[in-house]
Amino acid sequence: MTAWNVARRAYLRDLPDAELHLLDGGHWLLETNLAEVVALVRDFLPPVWR
Repeated sequence: MTAWNVARRAYLRDLPDAELHLLDGGHWLLETNLAEVVALVRDFLPPVWR
């Protein structure tokens, strides 16, 4: 696990109910993983806006 992943997972200590998605997309995440990001955002938004 990279240092970046360790740092990201630190958020789960403070927000244990949060969802964490580590995508291999780098700086251009939407260029390389658009469909996956769109699906995650769509799944996330309905519960937030209810």
